[in-house]
Amino acid sequence: MLPVLAVALAASGSRRTGSAALLFLLLLTLDGFLVSAPVVYDVAQVPGANWNWTGKALSLAWALAFIGFGPLSRRDVGLTVRQRPNSLRPAVLVTVGLVLLGVTIGAVFGGGGPLRVETLAYQLTMPGLAEELAFRGVFLALLHRAIPAEAGAAVSWWPAVVTTLAFAFTHSPSLEGGRIAFAFLPFLLPLVAGAAFAWLREKTGSLLWPTIAHNGLNAAIFVSGSVAGAA
Repeated sequence: MLPVLAVALAASGSRRTGSAALLFLLLLTLDGFLVSAPVVYDVAQVPGANWNWTGKALSLAWALAFIGFGPLSRRDVGLTVRQRPNSLRPAVLVTVGLVLLGVTIGAVFGGGGPLRVETLAYQLTMPGLAEELAFRGVFLALLHRAIPAEAGAAVSWWPAVVTTLAFAFTHSPSLEGGRIAFAFLPFLLPLVAGAAFAWLREKTGSLLWPTIAHNGLNAAIFVSGSVAGAA
């Protein structure tokens, strides 16, 4: 994603907060390694847990630390329940649509495995909290500062594009036999969903609905997949 971010910064003609945005992208990359590192699973993992609660908690911690010590305020990153005028209805409709998409994906592809309480609790909380704070919260806010809107435009579209692509790319690569593999479907769904989450963030001015939509989509995929697998 570094070339994409570099092109976006160059196209903006501005360098404001650009170094902070580059730093945050590098932190996102490092976080991806730490969340999937064996030491997180084997040493720091919650005893008896099947999901990486510790990794997501670390993701939340460093993003909150970045907010506390960085150039952004809580309102800048969307940590507010106040919504922009006339945004509630479209936010609800988009969120319901994403949940229905998750139900469809789970029913078609299955593979959810037995539905456990831990799985449902994890999918309803941690992915949305950690990833929305990072991507549609801190990273998007930094890019809006680094890439201001052109004269006459309400908002710059580059920040949403970069964060959406970054979100999709973090979900698609995997290590198989010591080689990096890229799968199209695990890239496509986060690309579509990430664009919707970015739209929700821009429309409402808050991380509330992107987080609800994110966790609702994830939970719907697992619940529907489990039901389809058991049928």
